Amino acid sequence: MSDKFEGFGGPDQNWVKIPHSLFNNLHLFSSKAEILIVLYILRHTWGYQEFDIPIKLTMDEIICGRKRKDGSRIDNGIGMSEPSARDGISRAIEHGFIDVYVDDSDASRIQKFYGLRMQGEE
Repeated sequence: MSDKFEGFGGPDQNWVKIPHSLFNNLHLFSSKAEILIVLYILRHTWGYQEFDIPIKLTMDEIICGRKRKDGSRIDNGIGMSEPSARDGISRAIEHGFIDVYVDDSDASRIQKFYGLRMQGEE
């Protein structure tokens, strides 16, 4: 794997719309992990045309990438340590960029769902 980015492909496929409000509020981000978390959730919600649907993500998927049914990775995740990822999630919640929904109906299998906070939501 190369450490150098090879360039962007044209915007004809495999792209995600990034809202102008994200760019207008870059000053609110206080860490690299926070912005990576928001971009990762944006990619896995809006990138799949799922604008109002929170996505279930494990910490492993956030850090190392989501898995396909065959176990291979769709992407590389945010590529940061677990403490950094947890801090990024906390800061993104605190700054109002994302919401987290917890399904703890089965205490041995707690699931977390992440979504972008939309206008009008508290």
